[in-house]
Amino acid sequence: MGYCGSKQYRKDKQINKNNISDSQFQQYQLQNSMSQSTNFNCSMQQQKVYKKRDYKKSELIGKGSLFEVYQALDNKTGKLLAIKTVKIQGTKEQNNQLINQLKAEIKLLKQLKHKNIIQYYFTEISPDFTYVDIALEYISQGSLRRVLNKIHLEESNIRIYGKQILEGIQYLHKKNIVHSYIKTSTILVDSEGTIKLSNFKKFISIDQDFDINQKQKSPATEEEQKRNKEKFAIDILSLGAVIIEMFGGCAVNVNDLIKNSSEVLKPPYPQHASALSKNLLDIIFVPNHQQYSADKLLQHPFFNFQQGKIEFQLDDPNSDPSIIGSSFEMKKPFIQEINLDPGIEQGALLQNNKQRQQELEQKLQSVLRKKNLQK
Repeated sequence: MGYCGSKQYRKDKQINKNNISDSQFQQYQLQNSMSQSTNFNCSMQQQKVYKKRDYKKSELIGKGSLFEVYQALDNKTGKLLAIKTVKIQGTKEQNNQLINQLKAEIKLLKQLKHKNIIQYYFTEISPDFTYVDIALEYISQGSLRRVLNKIHLEESNIRIYGKQILEGIQYLHKKNIVHSYIKTSTILVDSEGTIKLSNFKKFISIDQDFDINQKQKSPATEEEQKRNKEKFAIDILSLGAVIIEMFGGCAVNVNDLIKNSSEVLKPPYPQHASALSKNLLDIIFVPNHQQYSADKLLQHPFFNFQQGKIEFQLDDPNSDPSIIGSSFEMKKPFIQEINLDPGIEQGALLQNNKQRQQELEQKLQSVLRKKNLQK
């Protein structure tokens, strides 16, 4: 009696679509659908006393075709927020699709807890049901794209940012989530230099029992499982595109590089990129079945900053397949004797040249001694 989900409650709340207008039905559907994916309590009594979140929007800090992002202040806690205002102003079919997308995105954000993933706080529906406010962590520096427009990054900064992006990808992939929309405009940078992956509107959930509309899926075939695993590759390719852009290269549309699952084009690399970074890009822009996982790529020296570490070798991909590819048909470039720092690289090169010169001198002296003995 009176508890959430009771038969009597559901009977009392049934809506006869024929007795109301389409707009009223959409408003009811929006309220009902969004409340299921947020923290709203479904008790009638508690819904009546529910109070609107007390926050105030201020400066517009970003926008898209269907949303705007504002800086806001939580009047209760004094915390700065980023409010993503999503407009619900399309046709009934468009609104249904958008609501399902928002439900899935909010449900995902509530589950993600990682230092390199944007933090979700709450959702608020407007009184007239024309928009939804999604409260997120406020990032003062804005997007990485904005940072690149202002500052030329050194390779040391690129490596720090790149590692954090990859750690965020690693976290998602371990949860069977593909972001599939990673680019400099969806990557945020806070004042401490911490990277935050945001905008999960195109995320893909791999091997889940239910689809976006909560309809049960049929068991995946072996071929479907293989294709699902290859979907992870899009995030790795996107990482490579972001690294190229951080070096000052042109923005790369990853989809233009993928001819098919067995052929991926290599984009032009920035000329001033180091040999170390080019080696990393060489093992990123490969066909899906050859792609290293995020776990493997984090072993690359580009993402390791230990001072004095000069030599590194990546495992043979043929001996230990990653989670992305089920087989490796071609041999990829290995990473051998790559220096982490240009200064170390130059010092090691001079040392090698000196040792080689000494060896040549010793051989020359040995030859001369033999000639003298023969005389």
